[in-house]
Amino acid sequence: MKSLPKKYIWYALLAAIFFYIVFFSAMNLYKYQNFGYDGMDLGIIHQVFFNSANGQWFSSSIHSPSYLGDHFSPMLIILLPFYMLFKHPITLLILQNIALALCAIPLFLIAKKYFTPLTSLGIAFAWLLNPVVENMSMYEFSFMAFTLPFIFFAIVFYKNNSFFPFLLMASMALLAREDVAIFIFMFGIIALIEKREKKWIIIPCFLALIYFIFAIKFIGWIKPDGGYKFSVYYSWLGTTPLEIFSNIIFHPLAAIKRFFYMENIEMVLGLLMPFSFLPVIAPKYLLFALLSFAQIFFLYTPPGAIVLKTHYGALFLPALFLSYIFALKKLKEIKENPMPASQPKKQRILHKTQLTSIFVKEPLGILIVCTASIYSFFSLGPAAGTLAKDMLYKDSYQTSMKQSFLNDIPPNASIVSSYEFLAPLSPRTQLYSMNYFYIGQEQLSEIPYVLAKNTEFLLMNSNDFLSYELQYKNHSVYGDNYFSGDNRIRDRIEKDRFGVIKIFDDIALLKKDSPSTVTLYNIYDSKPKISYPGEQSLGNAITFLGYDTMDGYSMEKDFSRIIPLSLFWRADNDIQDNYHINLIVKKSGKERYQKFYPLAFGIYPTSEWIAGQIIRTNYWFYMPEVIASGEYDLFLELAKIIDGARFFDSDLSTKGFITKKEVLGEPVDIGKININ
Repeated sequence: MKSLPKKYIWYALLAAIFFYIVFFSAMNLYKYQNFGYDGMDLGIIHQVFFNSANGQWFSSSIHSPSYLGDHFSPMLIILLPFYMLFKHPITLLILQNIALALCAIPLFLIAKKYFTPLTSLGIAFAWLLNPVVENMSMYEFSFMAFTLPFIFFAIVFYKNNSFFPFLLMASMALLAREDVAIFIFMFGIIALIEKREKKWIIIPCFLALIYFIFAIKFIGWIKPDGGYKFSVYYSWLGTTPLEIFSNIIFHPLAAIKRFFYMENIEMVLGLLMPFSFLPVIAPKYLLFALLSFAQIFFLYTPPGAIVLKTHYGALFLPALFLSYIFALKKLKEIKENPMPASQPKKQRILHKTQLTSIFVKEPLGILIVCTASIYSFFSLGPAAGTLAKDMLYKDSYQTSMKQSFLNDIPPNASIVSSYEFLAPLSPRTQLYSMNYFYIGQEQLSEIPYVLAKNTEFLLMNSNDFLSYELQYKNHSVYGDNYFSGDNRIRDRIEKDRFGVIKIFDDIALLKKDSPSTVTLYNIYDSKPKISYPGEQSLGNAITFLGYDTMDGYSMEKDFSRIIPLSLFWRADNDIQDNYHINLIVKKSGKERYQKFYPLAFGIYPTSEWIAGQIIRTNYWFYMPEVIASGEYDLFLELAKIIDGARFFDSDLSTKGFITKKEVLGEPVDIGKININ
């Protein structure tokens, strides 16, 4: 069969790169418009770009005082001129897509040294289909995406024995983040194994080591407490690098046990599955990721699927793809050079059965590799979930209401924000994150989290208070401060006379020195008049007393997706735990929708209630568009969260998943509601 002209191969490669950039940039835009970037990184880093573009280099109010106290990422200086063409969070996401897509070019050049252009094109396509790559495109923003093109070109020049271009690319790769140094260090180790000239061994190791030490020292100099905050992730091994290393060497059992953690097994299987596990056939180049693997492997909490879904998998990818190429090369050599019959039978059997014989039969082998890539694309990648959530099942009214909150906030106002609004609010100098304000301390630090005195707005999502319980209640660093978080919120509201000026479902906007248009909760010493009374004891701690409708709403007559209800409760005893409402919508006895809401918006949780108090909690429940019009039955459960986690939704946004709950008493039957 006549091979395709080289220029058409290049056209196909460039077309695939262009399609990747356009497709994922469109997906980023849909996710952004639906407030899906709630993992904080985009909001944090975009504010740093915005401030740098306005002369405040690397300044951050979310992680104060400077992003350089988090990571040493001078790559920002290179990217800033491109960002200034259009100062917007989407610009960063597009640049990230370009960086990731362009990796296909050096990967193609590496593969072309050993395969035909058409096969090399297939390997480049495998990069663009890899779910870890695509997840990096969809999950927030990271400078780690920008190290990958330079690492791949460093590999190209390493293989071509071009030392100075290699050194330039390796140096550029280091600019993304301080921990890239551990990957560059491994070039020297690989060169040692391959018995290269001393310069290939000594200089990469020396460059990486010096850069890493300098970066860590610089971060400590910027950080107010003088440390590298991420070292807390390894505190279970020791407090100093020497102590950590000694414990790994002299107490290996703890490390060995981690190989059997389900999270680590899940991570390894997820990384290898898109390659049909072929990299294990050529393991030498997996050594590139050895230190990066150790960096993840020895974290206090094994990350598991987090590596597959975020930028934490970035430094595994060059090692995996290089091993993949050399595994295919080994299989090709086995097919083309079968072991002669004169060799011992045992050796011939081993030669053909290292998981290889099935692959050297070309059509079947190609089918298996392609099937693994496509299956991984859909099962581990973000495309299907993003298309479904942000396009097919988009709730337009909810999105427009969220946007209306942003429209009410002046561009330069100082604000504390919940997770989902951080990225859209990031083009300002004074932006603070509600989660740090709640726990009262900076990320992984004992330093208090201090808001500016002129903070004018609080934009709160009560659902975040549920997330805080899942994230922080039992956290080794934040656990002690978690239980006083609601006090910090109430104290600031009272001190600066914050009033609620807008509310929708679980979102409230509060403004300093403003009267409230609505109240989130009320506390009574005696029982007030209740329009729909109906006492129902919920265990020994709380009694439900009944409900009122608000805003002239009639349960019997009005068809609406906003259900305004006042719920009345009595604390029968002092309560140690926090209970929450689980709103349940049923039709013909079948559950159609459910959602958790904190009592009293999370600001006055049940653990603060005093025996004898009567508390009125006000809600404007929103019935989303996924619920068809019609008549439904509305129930309320009072429940305590036993277990759960804040994890990824289908489009790699994040949300709280409650996996185990303890229901207090029987569900409360509110009655029928009409939804239009």
